Amino acid sequence: MNCARVGLSVQESSQQFLEQKLELEGSLVLQFVFEGNDLIDSAVWRGEASARAFTGYASTSFVRNAVVGLQRLTQPLPAWLPLRTGRLAGREYLFHWLSQSFQGLEGELAPLCESLESLRSQVEARGARLMVVLIPTKYRVLGAHCSFPEASDLNTPATHLGPLPEHLSLWAQRTKTDYLDLTAALEQAAISGAVPWFEADTHWNAAGHAEVAKALAAWPPLRAWLQNAGLEKP
Repeated sequence: MNCARVGLSVQESSQQFLEQKLELEGSLVLQFVFEGNDLIDSAVWRGEASARAFTGYASTSFVRNAVVGLQRLTQPLPAWLPLRTGRLAGREYLFHWLSQSFQGLEGELAPLCESLESLRSQVEARGARLMVVLIPTKYRVLGAHCSFPEASDLNTPATHLGPLPEHLSLWAQRTKTDYLDLTAALEQAAISGAVPWFEADTHWNAAGHAEVAKALAAWPPLRAWLQNAGLEKP
């Protein structure tokens, strides 16, 4: 069962999941955390920031549509576009969720993990098991394998790789929570020629979803849970 909704923080999605009062006894709950916007969503959810601080006034529907329409007429190729585009295996890939995803948001790391701890506690109290899965940004996976224009700051990876994966990993070790970082699996897929993302979008394509399914199916904690539940043969 997929209980996710678009645009929710980890805190809000966890709250809404628990409020459904589903029968969880003997269930496995996978909480996905997206490196791209979950720190932003956390700040907005906690009232520490406004969504407008990250989207800008031009992102409201009427103004955005008007600006984009005029831009298409007067400037077919935005000046920033080449600087956010990398080439990989003869194709161009656009990147988003870069430094703006974490700079100034380091204070959201602890609240996000506290929310996961609370979710785990409540899920376990209802007879279920929680596992946490990190969705890395497109740049974290593909950036090192792309060539960028000389003037692009995407040539300096440290500028655009945030602290969330490492922080989550340390949290999982400390709390003994099963945790899977999908970075390695997605990177291996890209190296093998099955790039997991759409070229001009931040979401997985069909190959990406397939690779994630394979990574989950091969993940020892998940396989062990399935075997113990009698859903998979050893």
